[in-house]
Amino acid sequence: KKSAVNTSIDLANWMGNLDESKRNTSINFIAIPGSHDSMTYGISRSSQISPDAEDIVKELAKCLNPFVKLIMYGWSVTQSKAVSKQLYMGIRYFDLRVATKEGNPNFYFVHGMYANNIDPALSSIAEFLDAHIKESVILDFQHFYSFNYSDHQRLIDILIKIFGDKLCPRPSDVRSVTLNWMMENNNQVIIIYRNSFARTEPFLWPSNLWPTPWPNTMNVSVLTQYLKEHLAKRPQNTGFVSQCVLTPQTSTVTHNFFSNVRSKCAIPVSRTIIPWIQQQSPPLNVAIADFVEMNNANFPLTVISLNYS
Repeated sequence: KKSAVNTSIDLANWMGNLDESKRNTSINFIAIPGSHDSMTYGISRSSQISPDAEDIVKELAKCLNPFVKLIMYGWSVTQSKAVSKQLYMGIRYFDLRVATKEGNPNFYFVHGMYANNIDPALSSIAEFLDAHIKESVILDFQHFYSFNYSDHQRLIDILIKIFGDKLCPRPSDVRSVTLNWMMENNNQVIIIYRNSFARTEPFLWPSNLWPTPWPNTMNVSVLTQYLKEHLAKRPQNTGFVSQCVLTPQTSTVTHNFFSNVRSKCAIPVSRTIIPWIQQQSPPLNVAIADFVEMNNANFPLTVISLNYS
């Protein structure tokens, strides 16, 4: 059955406004909207090519730099709203890819091109959480590029400095973590750290506690089938991410040089995937999408509405 989309939800406070039974439900069975490549709104047409870009792009950029960047820009940006706006739209899961930059001590968000220094965005998340004490977020550090041992140490120090006591310790069983339990312990931030470094700190959750299978397709019906099959067999004792996104292949870009993720990926997905989400009840956990603000934040509204069905 289709659940109705509840358009009266207060998106800035939706977790705090859930009824008690939901707030005492394991966090891996709450429907939580997230953004894919959350920080790419910080990429501009003049941004540098980043270490995660494909080798061919790096080579081409050496001789055709402005042209390559113009094309890359359209295919690197998957979000247009700053993280503070995303939070007010109900987004509570953030997909993060981080890199170093030569001759520069800062860390940057990346997706083919460099976005912003990580500190201001992470600080704005902390500020939002200070003002909304019943809300929690999941920060998923998916990839680390041009990182060595001491870079991981430095990044972890930054996370401790910004979030401090808000950091939720890694549980022995994810099912023991509920929104109420987190609030009682003043924990508002779950950090998934997809690197073996996760074992070094009690507040880093390793990759296996929150699987995120990657559909890697440009075909909407293949995507829908993939999401169905993986959701049906998801583990019950971990979190789970459903990636409601199309992935541009090299041929997509070469046939559509001056197009972009919004028109070729996000719009086709929203037409098909929103109705599919409406038919789920949790086992859907985290669902992520590109351009989460589209159609008056219809994506986060649809996901959050599942918690009322």
